[in-house]
Amino acid sequence: MQGDGCMDGYLSKKNIVIGVRQSLQALIDGNVIKLYYAMDAERHIIEEALSLARQKNISIVEVETMMQLGSFCDIKVKAAIAAEIM
Repeated sequence: MQGDGCMDGYLSKKNIVIGVRQSLQALIDGNVIKLYYAMDAERHIIEEALSLARQKNISIVEVETMMQLGSFCDIKVKAAIAAEIM
């Protein structure tokens, strides 16, 4: 996988979208800087977004768990995928 593999602190809520639908739409619109996904997420749910990010040469960062990704996004629930946007 591409990316730096780690995240410091929290992502700014104004610069992220959380979830598969929002992340896919941001990818389609060309607004994604970096894509984050949880390694324990169901692969078939996130694969389309990961594939599109690879096609567009967008940096992809693996996060160990959905709970950890949710925490990085400063939400109190799990997240399978999130996108840092412009």
